[in-house]
Amino acid sequence: MKALGYILLISFLFFSCGSKKILTKYYLLDSFNPAENQSLTDTTGISPIPGSVYIQKIDVVRPYDDNTIALRMASNEIQHYVYHKWAERPADGIRRYIWQECKKNQVFEYCDISMYQIKPDYEVTGLLEILERVGIEDHYGFRVKMYLDLRKTGESQILLAHDFDRFIPLEESAGMNVFAAGVAHILNEELDTFIQKIRNYFKYNQ
Repeated sequence: MKALGYILLISFLFFSCGSKKILTKYYLLDSFNPAENQSLTDTTGISPIPGSVYIQKIDVVRPYDDNTIALRMASNEIQHYVYHKWAERPADGIRRYIWQECKKNQVFEYCDISMYQIKPDYEVTGLLEILERVGIEDHYGFRVKMYLDLRKTGESQILLAHDFDRFIPLEESAGMNVFAAGVAHILNEELDTFIQKIRNYFKYNQ
């Protein structure tokens, strides 16, 4: 009877543990918050820049080039969350976000992320150097460091560039949705600044 009791107890514990699902959660780099989707720049009466622009693939430094979310635990140590991931690779998500912002703000007459049958006039390139949550004691938060530029297609000369390196403090207990929303907010602000630089360049250099 004792043996049977142990078997029943072990079976109960086994099936109880098996019934608890461990879910992987995915986070987007853009935001569905209407406030975040509003351009910070007034575009009333602004005409699109003549010509077309192609959004090139974004280069990403190795620790951040897949959809795992990086967590810096020390100055020289990076870990990755197991059950928290980006919904898509940052290179793809940020590229799509740039394309959406260019189209939404009507920066150029034509903007796409697929190559035209005819060569586009301009191209946007970029490098994502850091995208991580920071879990260092007394330094909790997240950091985004990135470089963007605009150039004529097929030419090495850079017409204009925009780079940023931002650290935003977070409470240690802040959830991953707060972190992801913070990243989306930074991208929204910095892309708005980049777009304004593009408009100013063509306003004063044409």
